[in-house]
Amino acid sequence: MNNSDLNMLVDAVVHVDLADTFMADGDRTVFAPTNDAFAKLLSENNMTAPQLLADTEMLKEVLSYHVVS
Repeated sequence: MNNSDLNMLVDAVVHVDLADTFMADGDRTVFAPTNDAFAKLLSENNMTAPQLLADTEMLKEVLSYHVVS
């Protein structure tokens, strides 16, 4: 949460109410997409950050893809 290169990831995790899941006890690896990775996703899908945040199903899918137990 303190890395400015991960602002979009933090915003997304909080927006879809996954913050507690990410911070819960237990081992997991998060391949954290940077702001640049999110910008590429937005560009490739011709969407804005607010549009991505509004599409919670897509957002959950993107975030889940980056977590391994």
